[in-house]
Amino acid sequence: MSAPLAGFGTILRHNARLDRVRLPFWVLGIIALPLSAYGTYGLLFPTAAQQANANATVGSNPALLFLFGPSDLSTAGGFTAFRSVVFGGLFVAIMAILTVVRHTRAEEDAGRAELVASTRVGRYTFLVAAFTVAALTGVVVGCLTWLGLVVLGADSRGAAVLGASFAVTGFMFAGVAAISVQIGAYARTATSIALGVVGASYLLRAWGDSSSSLSWISWLSPLGWTVKVQAFSADELVPLLLLFVGGGAALVVGMLLRSKRDLGMGILPPRDGPATAAPYLSGGFGLATRLQSPGLASWGIGLAIAGVVIGSVSGSLGNVLGNSSFGDAFAGGRDFASVFLAALVSVLGILAAAYGIQAALRARSEETDDRVEPLLATPLSRVRWLGGHLLYAFAGSALVVLIAGTTLGLTAQASGAGTPFSEVVGAAATQIAALWVLVGFAVALVGLLPRLSFLAWPAVAISFVLTIFGPLLHVSDAIRTISPFYHLPELPGAAFEIGPVLALLAVAAGLVIAGLIGIRRRDIA
Repeated sequence: MSAPLAGFGTILRHNARLDRVRLPFWVLGIIALPLSAYGTYGLLFPTAAQQANANATVGSNPALLFLFGPSDLSTAGGFTAFRSVVFGGLFVAIMAILTVVRHTRAEEDAGRAELVASTRVGRYTFLVAAFTVAALTGVVVGCLTWLGLVVLGADSRGAAVLGASFAVTGFMFAGVAAISVQIGAYARTATSIALGVVGASYLLRAWGDSSSSLSWISWLSPLGWTVKVQAFSADELVPLLLLFVGGGAALVVGMLLRSKRDLGMGILPPRDGPATAAPYLSGGFGLATRLQSPGLASWGIGLAIAGVVIGSVSGSLGNVLGNSSFGDAFAGGRDFASVFLAALVSVLGILAAAYGIQAALRARSEETDDRVEPLLATPLSRVRWLGGHLLYAFAGSALVVLIAGTTLGLTAQASGAGTPFSEVVGAAATQIAALWVLVGFAVALVGLLPRLSFLAWPAVAISFVLTIFGPLLHVSDAIRTISPFYHLPELPGAAFEIGPVLALLAVAAGLVIAGLIGIRRRDIA
């Protein structure tokens, strides 16, 4: 019998090699949050009076506390923690979960883990190696956060504490994933369980941080511990210790559960399906409906909530930032409220594009998991098979952005933003043309360059950075044109132009046609 961790070094190097492209994008995206926040503080609040006012108004606004958590906004470091600690920790947690699941349950689902396990590989090797990759990536995020902030002039201790909070948050949620991969019968089930823990942690933290009488609730949340660190102000170390101990304990529990299950099985067995498949599953659209509908429902609910949360703070931020130098630079002499809402709508459009890309790439994952070739042995054609997934990718992404635009418009009016509801929904509808270009890019990759289909995700990240931070960082227009959202009229607040919208739709159609031609001609993996 092999030692429990036999082959650990080999599997660890193998996992790191597989993630050599994917994880750097995660790292760069996460560290961009604190670095951009620190760099823009002087633009936002250039005078001591504005800094004190921000700390008194923004720092005590319940809606903003719900979204970002409490912090001291009177310093650049405190503002950096305010802007980045919650969402930076959230992204680190998601990165850690996806990494652990990808190198454990996903490998078991594909049948590769069983082949490797037949050699001299220990029972716990896959789990501990995956946990180590995720934890080390969190450490890299923390170190680069510290280094980048120190270079920008931040206090070294505060920067180190903020970086450490990112690192141990990744450690904690890698442990959560170590448990979920033992419970779920499949990789998607394990991912859903772990992300559900993340969502519950965020809501508990938000509830506690925005309530004066129930603030203790945030101590029940690992993300609440991340906020309790209070980098650049209190620099509390006890929450860091809680996250570290919690992650280690979760790993131990995951290892104990691993010893009680067979490879390829979960603690919770999958439900038995009906003896006879439903008639609608015989076609490409019916099968896509079965696979895609849970994701569409989840994204629709998630973006509806995002619209509510973003809309609820739009009025507060508009009142605080509208008369600041940041507001002048951001709006470029136009009405700040309209420009600010246009930026928020663009964020929702980019999030909807992320759903569309996920739906399009689901076809690729079905292919790599060897579930497509048996289907194509039937009368089902390649175009009909892929077309079912594309219907959800395009129609579904349009639906979720309209849902988000509706909730954003309603809550923005309630918060005092002053922009008519119809204009906000119209602005959300305009985003469809740009987000379909990104979805079409994913389709073209699946059809023509399937091994590079992961590049669809960096395209989303680049579009986000250029669209949201491009004007503030004075990025040239020639570079910003890379983002399809740059070409849209900045609604609400600007005149609608049909030309750019039609041009973007034509580009999206061309990309889809290229992808369909490619899927008809290439080999199925």
